Amino acid sequence: MALKWHIFDFRTENRIYLVLGSLATAANLSVVLLILATEALRQRKEFILIIGFCLVDAITGIDYVLISIYRNSVLTEGRESELTSRLFCNVQPSQILSLICDQLLVGVVTVSTVDRVVAVFKPVFYYKLSVKCAWFIIAFLFVQAGLVYVIVHLATLDAVTLDVPILCYTAHSADAYFYALMKMLRITVVTTSLLLYIPIIVKLYKYTKTNTVAAKTRLKKIKKITVTVVLATSTDMVFILIPDVLLVSSLFGFRDHAVVLLHLSKCILTVVVCVSRHKEIGEALVKRCKKIVGKKVTTAKVHLIATF
Repeated sequence: MALKWHIFDFRTENRIYLVLGSLATAANLSVVLLILATEALRQRKEFILIIGFCLVDAITGIDYVLISIYRNSVLTEGRESELTSRLFCNVQPSQILSLICDQLLVGVVTVSTVDRVVAVFKPVFYYKLSVKCAWFIIAFLFVQAGLVYVIVHLATLDAVTLDVPILCYTAHSADAYFYALMKMLRITVVTTSLLLYIPIIVKLYKYTKTNTVAAKTRLKKIKKITVTVVLATSTDMVFILIPDVLLVSSLFGFRDHAVVLLHLSKCILTVVVCVSRHKEIGEALVKRCKKIVGKKVTTAKVHLIATF
């Protein structure tokens, strides 16, 4: 009876992973493609930063879809009680992406915080930087995540003992000590980033005391994207940092499953924050829809005229 409950529990989780993962992927990729298709947006560094946020969350969504597919196959074959090695889990496509996504999260939080520090404390220097610089940073973000996975894989090559569940959770897909180090790094980075926003907010408040038109215009631009990044980073605190701390400290019987669901919710919420904070994205979407509808209407008229 207990076994049936566990199977039901896992299958329910898999369905949630599939639905939320698909939603996160579709929503985030839509924003990325919309920004790339709109020249006015892709020429601004702050929207390249939003692309970075959304790409990470889109890949996370894809990851959880793959996790759902893999675990569903294990449950269908009735192998959920079997054990496997950490190395086996480490080379599964879903877990490769999971480990990469863990590092991408650390990277995007670090990059966005440094970006805001430079923008607020060195605004003139920041606005002189080209868009290519922003693209380079996003590219570096993904390269370093890939390199970290390679290091994790090398550290796991000897982990061939059959001592972890075949359902393969991320914590079981790497050397135990190395994964614990990665989790502590994530907690440290997110905490540090949140603390750095205190002097950033203080500096923005001081800017409001300036009277020059140029300063006020610059402040308006900086403030808008900074608030967006603060809100996006705040979701990291609520949906990732706090659960991570609860897991490490083993408080309240918190499970990895709960962290996954919170993480997926965060991926969808980030899109909502970015779109609601920047009306340019919504306006670009409306224009794109009007253009598509306009083409369909024009095509329909042509066919109608040709028929008669």
